[in-house]
Amino acid sequence: MITPGPTPDEVERLAALRDLNLLDTEPEARFDRITRIAARLFNTPSALISLVDAERLWFKSRHCFEVTHNPRDISFCGHAILAPGLMVVPDTTQDERFFDNPQVTSEPHIRFYAGAPLKAPNGSLVGTLCIIDRVAREFDETDAALLQDLANIAEDELARQTLSTLAIKLHRANQERESLIQASPLAIISYNSDRLVEVWNPAAEQLFETSGNAIVGQPLMELGPRLSSELLTIGDRVKQGESVQNVPLSLALPESAVMHLSVSAAPMKDTEGELSGITLLIADLSEREQLTRELEREHELLKAVLDNVGVGVVACDQSAALTVFNPTASEHLGGPVDIPPDQWAREYQIYDAEGERLLDVGELPLYRALRGERVKDAEIVLRPENKPQRTLLVNGRAFESATGEKLGAVVALHDITQRKEMERALEHQANHDSLTGLPNRAALIVALQQANARAARHGKTVAVLFLDLDDFKTINDTYGHQVGDQALQQFAKRLSLAVREADTVARLAGDEFVVVAEELENPTSDALLIAHKLLASMNLPIELSQAKIDLAPSIGIAMHRGELDAEELVRRADSAMYQAKTQGNSGIQFYQEAN
Repeated sequence: MITPGPTPDEVERLAALRDLNLLDTEPEARFDRITRIAARLFNTPSALISLVDAERLWFKSRHCFEVTHNPRDISFCGHAILAPGLMVVPDTTQDERFFDNPQVTSEPHIRFYAGAPLKAPNGSLVGTLCIIDRVAREFDETDAALLQDLANIAEDELARQTLSTLAIKLHRANQERESLIQASPLAIISYNSDRLVEVWNPAAEQLFETSGNAIVGQPLMELGPRLSSELLTIGDRVKQGESVQNVPLSLALPESAVMHLSVSAAPMKDTEGELSGITLLIADLSEREQLTRELEREHELLKAVLDNVGVGVVACDQSAALTVFNPTASEHLGGPVDIPPDQWAREYQIYDAEGERLLDVGELPLYRALRGERVKDAEIVLRPENKPQRTLLVNGRAFESATGEKLGAVVALHDITQRKEMERALEHQANHDSLTGLPNRAALIVALQQANARAARHGKTVAVLFLDLDDFKTINDTYGHQVGDQALQQFAKRLSLAVREADTVARLAGDEFVVVAEELENPTSDALLIAHKLLASMNLPIELSQAKIDLAPSIGIAMHRGELDAEELVRRADSAMYQAKTQGNSGIQFYQEAN
């Protein structure tokens, strides 16, 4: 057995077969009539109209034949369509192509076959009209001519089928076109070569407030001279072969309103390819233009606010790309740089509230806001090169679209540098003596409490030295309070220079001063050594513009290991100082419990 191969135009042939829309359809009288006539005319038991598919032979009409289809590789008709003209096999048992074909050796026991190829309208051979018999027989030229005549009738039916299919497709296409025109949000207008309107869809009715019934069949000029003139001018450009897409068109309306349109145009051609009219597609951009202008106004308003507000504003998009730096933010930080968030702190020198440590990426207010946190009063310090250090208070959050999609984050930067400086100044003023700049009594008590805690924790001794200037009242009475104040200032400086760096010097009031000394290796001798250094610092007189003044303090010393509160320790040192004064000027006395 020889298997039939594909035809030279197999791809085109199969496409033509599909276009007939006959495969797997119900039997039809117009084809069954042909096979019935063929069987009677040639006195054969069976006649078939076959269609050769890619892998099968399917029978559109089968007279006295049981099966509906056969594999193509054992089909007779697969051979018949390989060449034009009838294929006649008088005795299949004597033909090398078919002698061992299962249709010959078993049911339906085909011994005779004659088939005329059927052409589709494109010329491809898509099947056959064939007759078969169980006995060998002769087939003369007259028989061949009759079979070909019947095949021609079948081909006429195939041609009518093609026309029917095309008509259905054309009808469907027209329906789809009409549906698109009717449903289109764009105004669609078509006019013919006489400039008469042929198509006017509902969108055009709404846009121009004119019904289709009133305008279809009328000249386009009925739209008004200005609009029709503009549209005809656009149509003329199409006639000259120009591609016209999205041409802007603005029309003045009553009450100072303006209609903004976008017009595209395409040619309509007849069956001979000649220009028969123009189709216009018109989009109403008036609302969009209004929204665009409103957005532009809002943008300008926002820009004016951002440019003039005294608060820095920084924003990023959802990918953490920096997008907004208003002038105030640029003054603090510079401009946006295309870097990832983990480089923001180093690029912009963003430190913690103490100004000591660069922030990690997870601590940066803008990044925290982008991750969904609502940032409230976060304090940061900027330490940019060649610019003064600034302290900023930061608030921010992420922002979203109307549908909830995260778009980015924004932070507001409030410069609180002056406020922080004022707070530090007030804090200094609250804890320091205004005349000498030394810590005052309140600061001394705090420092002494901390020293007490350290002493108790480490088993160390703290010494409190209470100093009171001898005969200071005489200086005020002799030279006046201004000179007295100057003398106190100089005395404070000498005290500060005489003590160790870790020691605390404070002024309590008037001419009373306190020194707190910690970390004493030999408490008594070390405290006595400090007291003598303090007295030695006053060996030279204080030289003022008005006089040379000798100052000498009496010193009382109280020692402890953290078991006393600060106030009690100061009281004991004060008591020891009074004991020292009873011994004469520049005396030193350790506190002793009363007997």
